[in-house]
Amino acid sequence: MKQQSTDRALDLTSFLFLEMTMFSLATTPNCNRDGLLYN
Repeated sequence: MKQQSTDRALDLTSFLFLEMTMFSLATTPNCNRDGLLYN
């Protein structure tokens, strides 16, 4: 039971990390990407 809960917590953490990464890529790096393209 405890191992399953730990695995579930790790999955949730990984999911949240992935979501935050995708959100960051979707918002801030657009400016950086444009800057790199124009530079």
